[in-house]
Amino acid sequence: MRKTLRSVLLLCLLWVVAGRPLWAHQPIDIGAAFWEPYPERHMEYVAQPSGVHWSLKDVEALPDTAWHPLEEDYGVYFGLSTKGYWLRFRVTNSLQNNAPVLPKFYQPEPDSLPVLLECNNPNLDTLHFYRVSPEGGVLFMQQGNRVQPEARPLNYPNLVFRWKEPLGASAQVYLYVRSYYYTTNFTFSFWSEQRWQLNFKQVEIGAGILFFALVLVYLFSLTLLFAIVRERHLWLFYFYALLSAFFFANDLDIWYWFWPGWDYRIFSPTAINLGTVCGLLFMRYYFQTYRRYRYFDWGLILLSAVALATTVLSLLLHQNKVLFLHLNKVLLINLLITCAAIMGLFLYDYYTQRKREKIWFVIGFTPHGLAIVLACVHQLDWFHPKLPGLLQFSPNPSPFFVQMNTPWMLLGGMIWEMLIVSMLFVVRVKSYYESSNKILAERRNALVLGVETERKRVAQDLHDGIGVLLSSTKMKLAALRDQMKGKPEWYQETGELLANIDQAHEEMRALAHNMMPKSLEKLGLAQAIEGAVSRLRRSHPAVQWRFYSNFQNGHLDELTKINLFRIAQEMLHNILQHAQATEAHLQLLRQGTQIVLSIEDNG
Repeated sequence: MRKTLRSVLLLCLLWVVAGRPLWAHQPIDIGAAFWEPYPERHMEYVAQPSGVHWSLKDVEALPDTAWHPLEEDYGVYFGLSTKGYWLRFRVTNSLQNNAPVLPKFYQPEPDSLPVLLECNNPNLDTLHFYRVSPEGGVLFMQQGNRVQPEARPLNYPNLVFRWKEPLGASAQVYLYVRSYYYTTNFTFSFWSEQRWQLNFKQVEIGAGILFFALVLVYLFSLTLLFAIVRERHLWLFYFYALLSAFFFANDLDIWYWFWPGWDYRIFSPTAINLGTVCGLLFMRYYFQTYRRYRYFDWGLILLSAVALATTVLSLLLHQNKVLFLHLNKVLLINLLITCAAIMGLFLYDYYTQRKREKIWFVIGFTPHGLAIVLACVHQLDWFHPKLPGLLQFSPNPSPFFVQMNTPWMLLGGMIWEMLIVSMLFVVRVKSYYESSNKILAERRNALVLGVETERKRVAQDLHDGIGVLLSSTKMKLAALRDQMKGKPEWYQETGELLANIDQAHEEMRALAHNMMPKSLEKLGLAQAIEGAVSRLRRSHPAVQWRFYSNFQNGHLDELTKINLFRIAQEMLHNILQHAQATEAHLQLLRQGTQIVLSIEDNG
């Protein structure tokens, strides 16, 4: 027992010291399962020297000491490198002609099993496949971004090798990979061809369609919101989301279905840099750093300038692959600093302002920002071996049997950020409407009070000016009429003039009272309405006017009293002008906290 324990401990020690997984030399048995999610743990690699191109014979002649196991449990991560890399592993098919009954989707052909080797990174320039049988026969297939769709064995963006593995056979497989414009990071998976074509690719396609459908709906919603709010700086966030979606489309090779011959990869750094600029400018205007945080503002401007310069240089120098690679490294470092600056701005602004909205910004940005940081550190080769698992939310690089180049954490962080920011924008639109309605109400109330003030002034002028003039004219005319008693014709004419002056004076008083009744200001709302009804009884006796009120003058503001009086006045006027009624009932009631003003007539 002790000897066995010592042997196990010795093997574990040798594994840790040498850094080689125990299964590195074990072959991949594609007949043992319908899906092998991480065949990379069985692979070894060797880097091809710069300026040298090896043939298959050169690679086969390399000693075993030249080959190194991959450092991770799964996945191939060579980072930003224009070097060529060779991978090797052994593959066996344990199925025999007398194999037990298998599921329908896993039925081999009479002498072979159709299999697929899928690479999830569609942006690799070159990916060559060599299957070397023990007899020396070589099966060669070529894949890569520059391989036209009609030359691919399957019409699919991911790089797929398809062949038939003989039952009970074994072979050595070599892979040559090189990438100029994209990170040389990818994962593999082995499939039974029937199972691959059955339903798992539908899940992958459906996930991509769902993600971009959400993005389109989100952008459309932002368009409506920003058109309502009319704050120009919000459109910066709109273009940030649009450019991020464009980058994800590049990373997942969505354009394969629309423009299969288009080399979109050189525009990925442009999309990232311009999206970074839009995001930084949005933060600058949203947090008003140009006015409140000068040092932060200078930092945001500097990061934006670096991103713009990197954009221009990457477009001008995309033919120079080495410079393009170094510009990508500058881009990644700039992104890391940007994420740190934005998080620092969030926290500092919350510390100084203590606004709940800023915490929601932190909650919305943190998952996406963390995914960006992990992806940048990963691509710069500053990562821990378990970092890819963090990016994928799983130690398995293909959750739900989906092989997508973009990490799940990055996609999920983007969706989470969209949801949180959408919620904040909805709150912003709501507050915008509330403030707009408040301003409109204040302006409307000011207009009403202004009109009523002007009415009061005109009524006062009528009463104090024209009213006094008419009264003095009436008194003089009455005195003159007394002197005309001996002249009947003149005496009669002056009497008619006095009657006209009395009528004019009465109409002037009614007009002044309608414009601003003194009883409304001195006695209250119920008394003012009752006074108006009393005047109608005298001027229009053919109509039976009835008024009832249980309303006691309380703490009504001036504007409410004026509005209610004008409503009652307009309702009475409409009865006279249009209803042709003989009976009218007006009620002013108080019911709890409500005031009810109603009118009924038989017109």
